[in-house]
Amino acid sequence: MTVRSSSFGGSAPIVTTEYTSGAGTHTYNAATRYVRYVLVGGGAGGGRCNATTNGGGGGGAGATLEGGYYPQGASDAYEVGAAGLGATANNTAGTTGGKTSLGLLTAFPGRAGASGTGAGYGGTGSQINASESVFGGFAGGGGSTGTNGGSAPGFAGITSQSSTISFPGTTHTNPGGGGGGSSVYGRGGNGGDGSATTASAGANATGYGGGGGGGGAGTTSGNGGNGSGGWILIEEYA
Repeated sequence: MTVRSSSFGGSAPIVTTEYTSGAGTHTYNAATRYVRYVLVGGGAGGGRCNATTNGGGGGGAGATLEGGYYPQGASDAYEVGAAGLGATANNTAGTTGGKTSLGLLTAFPGRAGASGTGAGYGGTGSQINASESVFGGFAGGGGSTGTNGGSAPGFAGITSQSSTISFPGTTHTNPGGGGGGSSVYGRGGNGGDGSATTASAGANATGYGGGGGGGGAGTTSGNGGNGSGGWILIEEYA
């Protein structure tokens, strides 16, 4: 995948590297003079409610940073944010995703979906120093309560249904779970359906940085869905 190669004189990168997990050191090609990057923070897991009153909240999506810099050394440390996990016990929240970093840049994770009426909020972009430039910093979409779907990228808080991408669970006697927030590169999981008896689990997020759906409400509530992990894309130009 190429990030705006056409805006860099149409030239192709000499090296393209993707990291989808873990941490380490990225060593630049000896001929590299300029770097373009995409960083996506990890998405959070959805919550699980206690019983029948409210569905679990959807997890927030991780932030996305896109930009470029002139490397100041032969290498930079990197870390890919882990996916947040959906809640599996009654009345518990999911877990927050992990931050994604490259050198001094950081894309923050989404925050966890709550156990009942609350929902996860999306991550926000980091500050950068003067030697770096960002073309786009996009907040991760917020997860929602059981009445709404998860928000689109750029809507870090809980927003109206008009800005949603994922869907809430369906009410069947008891309410469904909230949808997970979506990132620029990942879709939040739908909320689990409610039930008079055993409710459905929230769906796992897909792509990179999406939030998991909240579990539906029932006499046995549904688990929260897992978020999806972060991503780093590095394009090097001579």
